[in-house]
Formats: sequence, C-alpha cells, structure tokens
Amino acid sequence: MSVREAPPQVEVTVDAGLAGTRFYSFPADDVVLLPCQNVSCESLAQIAWSMLVTLWGPEVVTALDHVEVTITESAGQSVSYGAPVRKA
Repeated sequence: MSVREAPPQVEVTVDAGLAGTRFYSFPADDVVLLPCQNVSCESLAQIAWSMLVTLWGPEVVTALDHVEVTITESAGQSVSYGAPVRKA
C-alpha cells in the first residue's frame, strides 16, 4: 500500500493480488494520517496518549504523575494505554 498526499486529495494505492491494483482518492480535509502501520484500538490509545501529553505541554504535564487513555470500540470492548509522564 502506498499513500500520497496530493492536495486537495490523499491518494491510496493498494496491490490487491489477483484483483489487481486498487486506487482510492479522499478529500484531504477528511483524512488524518496516523503514525502507525495498522489501526488497532491498542495503537490508537498509544497515539492518543502521546498526542494529549504533547498538546497539554509541560505546564500541565509537570502536575501529573500518570496519564491513561481508554479507547472503547463497542460496549464491553475497550483497551487502555497508560504510562508515567516524564518530569522536565
């Protein structure tokens, strides 16, 4: 699979084996590219944790010892990622 940002679109090309090559194009405003190889609840929880800690910045993070994020896929199906935050 290859992903190419070609504003105002994001283009995705997938080798579908016997079905040939598939091409998809999405409006760039509707796409968020995540820093992960596959999208699982586990990886989303870790990415959300990292983004929140970065977004909050040192002013907030220094007051915290631990941050935990829970992603719920459906009722009764959730995963959490938590870690201590580094003090500056």
